[in-house]
Amino acid sequence: MASIVNDPNGRMRTLFIGRDGQRRAIRMGKANTRQAESFNVKVEQLVTSGVTGSLDDETARWLAELDDVMHEKLTAVGLIKGRNRVNVTLNAFLDEYFASVVVKASTKITYKQTRRTLLEYFGETRRSAR
Repeated sequence: MASIVNDPNGRMRTLFIGRDGQRRAIRMGKANTRQAESFNVKVEQLVTSGVTGSLDDETARWLAELDDVMHEKLTAVGLIKGRNRVNVTLNAFLDEYFASVVVKASTKITYKQTRRTLLEYFGETRRSAR
């Protein structure tokens, strides 16, 4: 069972007992009561899914659409696994991106110039997180 705690200045956090039996907290920041209750329900579902091993579709969609900051907070308290990030070089990223874009010939010329200047400035081996 998760509970909502009101912190100063309108900030809220949700408290719950983690899989390891320890009390955990997730700070939501400034939120109204309705938003906090909705978040609290999702946290309860994540705690339950850790026990049962199954996650309902609505919560799975919510997790997929969740921003990176809140996703990291849920990962830090052990409710979910972290997102897989693939690091590629800037050169490989630009190759893939420009190959996937369909544009006019004049725009391709501009894109080639942009690609060239990006690689000159950052270098071909610069890592790019995606």
